Amino acid sequence: MTTKEVLIAARKLIEDPKHWTQGWFARNAAGEKVPVISPDACKFCAIGALDRVERNTPVAFSAHRALCSALESPCDPVSQLNDCEGHVAVLALYDKAIASCVD
Repeated sequence: MTTKEVLIAARKLIEDPKHWTQGWFARNAAGEKVPVISPDACKFCAIGALDRVERNTPVAFSAHRALCSALESPCDPVSQLNDCEGHVAVLALYDKAIASCVD
């Protein structure tokens, strides 16, 4: 997968607000915290969605850097935007990161 493909797939995971979460990387249907790789995980934060799609590879790191680069303020982490700004802001961040990808 390319960086852009990872970002698109991760965005698709959380496109529906029912599959997005705050305060933890992944949750099950009951809202309990679970590992991102758990088969029960069905809700993801902005970072958890990336990790669900691609983990610990150069492309995964590139996708994370693309999200960070798309932030308005580089001092604010993606997790802060996810937890403080909400779902619409997360999708907008993904859209900006996807648009900036050249691959």
